[in-house]
Amino acid sequence: MVFTGQFTVYLVRERRRMWSSLPSLPLLLSSVGAITFTCLISILGILVTPLPPPIVLGVLGLSFGFNIIFDQIKLVTLRLSRGGGTSVS
Repeated sequence: MVFTGQFTVYLVRERRRMWSSLPSLPLLLSSVGAITFTCLISILGILVTPLPPPIVLGVLGLSFGFNIIFDQIKLVTLRLSRGGGTSVS
């Protein structure tokens, strides 16, 4: 949930592709910190059952991948809501 939450912030902050503009330094640092912290407590088993690193990194990668798909859906939805057709740049 932490990974998806972090990626969602980048998805909704930009009307264009989520990588169209650089995030502010505080946003970037807080995201890196939250993701690092979550990975560490998940792998080390602090307050949770420990998970193998490949599982944690796999979930991180899947979360990022789904966010790329959702970014495309966002662009199509915004374009359709403005009546501009289905072409996505």
